[in-house]
Amino acid sequence: MSDFLSILLVASLAAPSAFLAACFVKRWRQRALALQWLAPIPGLAAGLAGVNRAPLTHELSLLGFTLRLDPPAALLLAGSALLWIVVSAALWRDHEPDHRFGVCWLVTMIGNIGVFVAGDLVSFLAKRCCCSPSRCSWQASRMEARASWTRWTHCAPHPGETRL
Repeated sequence: MSDFLSILLVASLAAPSAFLAACFVKRWRQRALALQWLAPIPGLAAGLAGVNRAPLTHELSLLGFTLRLDPPAALLLAGSALLWIVVSAALWRDHEPDHRFGVCWLVTMIGNIGVFVAGDLVSFLAKRCCCSPSRCSWQASRMEARASWTRWTHCAPHPGETRL
């Protein structure tokens, strides 16, 4: 059973990473973003399976870090994965996904799930610094601030509105 849990532990990061990789192939992008709510399912399964088990450690020597799942982390992983599934399904249910936002969404999902399964959090985050969710959110906030400033400076004030 621990081999199956090891597979689920690796798949909890591999599945969102595969969806992210599919976003870089133009033919697959639309479908990958529409089905991205499926990406955290291995994390949910690993979390539920690891709640009542002894801590499990899995070495990923190729990537240079260790995955570890103990009961408290399994509970947090299950809750987080369930939240990602529900919010992702609700977010993309009624409209076509925005490609840039969808990619940032997946990067953030990988980071959030990875925090709960990383054996060494510092090395996990250091290896991910080149594609961190903060870069996506920084770019989005910069674009939003620019749009807000443009509206502020170029639009006439509404009746009763005072500008500082």
